[in-house]
Amino acid sequence: MTDFATRYGPTALIAGGSEGVGASYADLLAGRGIDLVLIARNAGRLEATAASLRSTYPKRKIDILAADLTDPATPTMLAETLADREIGLLVYNAGSNWINDDFLNTSIDHARTLTALNATTPMELAHHFGGLMRQRGRGGIIIVSSLAYLVGAPQIAVYSAAKAFSTTLGEALWFELKPHGVDVLVHALGSVDTPFIKRTFPEAYGRGAKPEDMARSGLQALGNEPLLRAEPGDAFFQHLATLKRGEAVETIYNAGKKWQD
Repeated sequence: MTDFATRYGPTALIAGGSEGVGASYADLLAGRGIDLVLIARNAGRLEATAASLRSTYPKRKIDILAADLTDPATPTMLAETLADREIGLLVYNAGSNWINDDFLNTSIDHARTLTALNATTPMELAHHFGGLMRQRGRGGIIIVSSLAYLVGAPQIAVYSAAKAFSTTLGEALWFELKPHGVDVLVHALGSVDTPFIKRTFPEAYGRGAKPEDMARSGLQALGNEPLLRAEPGDAFFQHLATLKRGEAVETIYNAGKKWQD
């Protein structure tokens, strides 16, 4: 635990840390001796999670910042607000999809919001905090992605495109930052039973993985390969690779429909 805290401490910044996988990462990291800054839009959920963590880990410093990660000004605000904090680990867990429909049936504002949340904001935070980690010669970045990155997914087109962006960005950063002592992991999740899924797609809740299991596997993989695909992600990836691209697109669409039904 001491070695982990030395490498990735003293503070972890968790975007999307109020519930689900982000809150599970927070719990595990606090248990490993790392202080936390949790970011999400809902201040009430943030405070409830922080209060629980403070009760369980009274020696840890747990701070919260209610912020909209789709706002272009937020990355600069976070950089300035946290200028006096040494962020040794960035976990970007924010980035979800809440409308399933054809691209042209949704507004361009929705597309911009998804792109900011899943692509440009994690890019900017990785650039800023990753740069500081490189200067110190240690640290880590975990970008939580989705198996939707595997192929362009109809009815979640922008979401899958943005996840492909953040996934390949993270893989490249894994190589670029490794010589400087900074570990990068892209953690591509499938179906997970998070509170967001329960609120937004209740018909799918109860079929997915446990958030705490996903967070635990992510921390175990950090410092190894650049990409961790949640099971059965590898099997699905290998299956898609055997198909013509058009067939792969149809397959991922049908898989999504089955998950919703």
